[in-house]
Amino acid sequence: MYFTAAETDCDTQALALAYLETLMASYPRVGVFRSFTNGAIDDDAAFLELLARAGRSQDAERAWGSTRETYVASEEDAMNAIVQRFTEYAEDFDAVLVTGLLDGDPVLPGSLDRAGRAAANLGTTVVMAVSGASRTGRQVAATA
Repeated sequence: MYFTAAETDCDTQALALAYLETLMASYPRVGVFRSFTNGAIDDDAAFLELLARAGRSQDAERAWGSTRETYVASEEDAMNAIVQRFTEYAEDFDAVLVTGLLDGDPVLPGSLDRAGRAAANLGTTVVMAVSGASRTGRQVAATA
């Protein structure tokens, strides 16, 4: 499952933790994979919290695909790295929660396109969070 947000005010950390708990209740071996990092993986608190909750803190160095900088430099290289690293990582698990845009990540032009392409390349189901706060139903639908 590829979990991402369309914007940053969706409380994605709570949602990602809920999806992770659901996967852990259904599968004996669950991993967490971060498709893109914003820099050093040790600085990605949201991702590290998810790994810790899954009991996989030791996976931090191998459970991510590419940096956003690499994507800007070469989209093809970044996507190839994501697919290769995910494939190697996922072999050890019955299910993997792949994270895209989480709270605190910069929302840059193309963020959703990048997440969508990564999810398509990985062949995963996509779950996208959209905030309904202070919006009409039509506004939520338009955002999604």
